[in-house]
Amino acid sequence: MNETSREETSLPPTDDLLCPSAPSAFIPEVAGGLSNWQAKGLSPEEAIARFLDLPAMEVEEMAGRWRASELPTFHPLDGLLVRFGWHGKWFVSAEEGHPLMVKGRFGLFPLNPFVIPVRLMVAHRWLFDHFVGYWLVRHAGRLFAASRAKARLRPVALGGTVSAAMIYDEKPIIDHFRRLDPQRCIGLMDYRDFDRPFFFLLIRDESTPQDMDWNL
Repeated sequence: MNETSREETSLPPTDDLLCPSAPSAFIPEVAGGLSNWQAKGLSPEEAIARFLDLPAMEVEEMAGRWRASELPTFHPLDGLLVRFGWHGKWFVSAEEGHPLMVKGRFGLFPLNPFVIPVRLMVAHRWLFDHFVGYWLVRHAGRLFAASRAKARLRPVALGGTVSAAMIYDEKPIIDHFRRLDPQRCIGLMDYRDFDRPFFFLLIRDESTPQDMDWNL
């Protein structure tokens, strides 16, 4: 894909942190502070600065399956997705991405992002953050499995760096990716209605998918 076809995006609520000249005094060696981030969390400003310090990912490097875990930033979504069984992401190709691979009672399946009421989850977390909600998704979520890919990969500029990003088909969401090492990358979820991004860690999954519960 040539340079003119690359997309540009920004996060309006934190524009001052996303320009190339923004200060980057929040530990440039992100990988070294990852365990502390996972254990204690970071402020949104610190997380954004660390993310922007990381090198780019090429679209082709995202191919395959990835296991996910949250990187806490005191975001309203922190702690919810993993409890609901979020396992990771799967990129069959640049044109075929599955944003929400979920581990349910009967195995892995791609949950359709369209059915997730993100704004409602953020505004009224108490409606979802309980055992009944977790049980329903893990046991009945297969009824809302995606019948086809629901996202695409594209090179997108963020903070002056062009890197791989996943663009959802039916939600105003872009997941930006930056490299930690050949097996790990950090994701920044930019959702139009959030006042700050949501962060997560992806680890390449080389295991054989024995427990896939659907056919594409």
